[in-house]
Amino acid sequence: MKTFLLFVLFAAAGTLPLFAVTGKICFTGQADLKDQWMFFPPHRPRRIHIRKSVVRGEKVKLAVLAGDMAEKNGKVKLSVTGKLISPNGNVSGWSTPASERTPGKTGFPMQLWDDIDFRFEPKDPIGTYQAELTLQDENSGKSCLLKTSIELTDRDISKEDPPGKVIPDMAKMEFFYIRKDTALVVPALKDLVTKIIPKLSSTQRKKNNPLPALGFFCEVLKEETQLYPELAAMTSALEGDARKYVLFLISCLGPEAAKRLPKDLQRKIQPPKINPFELKTPAMPWQVELFWSRFFATGKRAPLLPVIGAVSMMRNGMTPETYRTIKDPTDQDKVSLAGYVTGRTALMTLKKYSLRHPSVYWYMEGLLAANSIRDPFTRAMIDQLVQELRRMEQKTAVRKKKSETEKFPAGKTGAK
Repeated sequence: MKTFLLFVLFAAAGTLPLFAVTGKICFTGQADLKDQWMFFPPHRPRRIHIRKSVVRGEKVKLAVLAGDMAEKNGKVKLSVTGKLISPNGNVSGWSTPASERTPGKTGFPMQLWDDIDFRFEPKDPIGTYQAELTLQDENSGKSCLLKTSIELTDRDISKEDPPGKVIPDMAKMEFFYIRKDTALVVPALKDLVTKIIPKLSSTQRKKNNPLPALGFFCEVLKEETQLYPELAAMTSALEGDARKYVLFLISCLGPEAAKRLPKDLQRKIQPPKINPFELKTPAMPWQVELFWSRFFATGKRAPLLPVIGAVSMMRNGMTPETYRTIKDPTDQDKVSLAGYVTGRTALMTLKKYSLRHPSVYWYMEGLLAANSIRDPFTRAMIDQLVQELRRMEQKTAVRKKKSETEKFPAGKTGAK
């Protein structure tokens, strides 16, 4: 797995001959590429994590980046022709008709032109697949040929885990949208239902709510259907509450996942009257975490919008301090308290996860710059949070620069 920042990798693209179309293609597991180009502020980097290998059934994207295109009446026009060559020499080709667009205002020499979905099936041969694309600039008549490759592998899930194998914990799943590794998904789910949930339930005064964590796996498994046989095998080996949690998850995934189970377990599947993983807006504090689970699975902006919208619930909600002064609180008082706590939870988690996931911070910057937050109270709170994050970012940059200056005084570079 390799990471590169486009503003570094393509810094020299602008030195190429004018109107000689250039490009870059690579395979990636990320689902958030279009959101990065559409919603990040122009000065923020776009990040692609390159995949060099893929497991059968796993979905990957072929990211197509293009630059130095000739403009005509303020528009660029490009057509794409591609082919995928399998290890046995078979060729599958495709083409997209010329489309006209306004040049992206991202501050980078290249823009994301397309991201093409690929899913390798069980019948596809193991080995190296070569992808070749031709970008045709319709305004200048110039073209360029781009190449990349990816290794298709297989994973035998019938074998037991070797002794001493470290089962990944849920902390790694928070960054799944960046470093997508489907081999971790089912083991991490097993880790959750057999170790983490029981431990939290025994140490916390109130029983731990497993739904937010299960929501992450629901979001991932909806896309990674090739994991259903492994999920069914793991479920059959579980007992007690751990099995109940996974059966509930499978019931929310639907018939395609349920039919992989043994007949006796299929009879225990009861479709929920309300699927908690399909909520549109959070109404309770724990539901805020459901939307974060969706973000960790995809990295997209959409799950953040309900979280940001929930901040407005603070405005008319009842604070815990006020609630504690009421001798006999009514149901309305309880609803008002829940609203305030939900809004505060949304705001606190936006700050918390912005510090670990820069894209959360950059999505909020983009929303403010586009004036897309209509509610005045919410806009003010998000603006205040972004300003705080910006000050922290600036202080970090100053400390880093000071550290480098102390490490390498004037006239010394550290080179041997």
